[in-house]
Amino acid sequence: MANSARSERETQDRVIRLFQKMGYAYLGDWSRREKNRAVEYELLEAFLRRRGVAPELVAAARLRIDQALPVLGHTLYEANAGVYQLLRYGVIVSAGPGKPHETVRLVDWDTPGNNDFALAEEVTLREGGDVRRPDLVLYLNGFAVGVIELKRASVTVGDGIRQLISNQRANPYFFVASQLLLAGNDVEGLYYGTCGTEEQFYVRWKEAAPAAPAPGCHLDGPLARLCDRETLLDLLRDGILFDGGVKKVPRPHQYLALKAAQERLLRKEGGVIWHTQGSGKSLLMVMLVKWILEHRPAARVLIVTD
Repeated sequence: MANSARSERETQDRVIRLFQKMGYAYLGDWSRREKNRAVEYELLEAFLRRRGVAPELVAAARLRIDQALPVLGHTLYEANAGVYQLLRYGVIVSAGPGKPHETVRLVDWDTPGNNDFALAEEVTLREGGDVRRPDLVLYLNGFAVGVIELKRASVTVGDGIRQLISNQRANPYFFVASQLLLAGNDVEGLYYGTCGTEEQFYVRWKEAAPAAPAPGCHLDGPLARLCDRETLLDLLRDGILFDGGVKKVPRPHQYLALKAAQERLLRKEGGVIWHTQGSGKSLLMVMLVKWILEHRPAARVLIVTD
């Protein structure tokens, strides 16, 4: 069968072209590049300079980020939460003694096109004698926010998920900025989780793609939807939760319900979200309430439970 014969290399090349069409810059093959990091400061500083951030504030922001990155003395969950706070809300720094504090925004959440999206392939990670090499890494203004493992059609996506989990354990320093971890092939499609997600909790992105993928390429549609620059920023801004030691991202139906509810609220309309048992009502409520309070600080939220 054609699907079985398709190699991982061919799939990876095709996916790279897909991301380039979506506006991601291709950084190259980093298999021989040394000291690949969770934050590529050259990319981050180029973004901040283009945004007009003063050099002394850029230097102060870099120092603050450096302090948040180490996993030593922290769990990966704790370090990841710290970096996410900086991404989400910015870095509060001062240009020097006696100077006022300012917030340096690391992401322009409101205008996706103002950010720098990029990807590199075969990103080599070294920890002692251990060497790992994720297939693709997605960078947002220099932060390695996404890691993708691709498998040929004859290899189960489960192998890619277990590879992601193993890589986190072996190289936690690289995953402190990770927000989405993805694994897929051309038969089973795309599965995703986040930092610390256990294998059984990775979920498949099931939403219908805007355009039908090529025969056997069930990976392309979900990748195009989930990693679209606007959708990716939106999901990272409103869909990330740190819940009692477990980092969580919405399942497809939760994310789509969140977006539908936001649209109705912006029109000042009410509505009902119907859920089945165990479908994630509580997490969706938290995501929606966070969004409401951020956009309507004077709002009141009433929770009625049986």
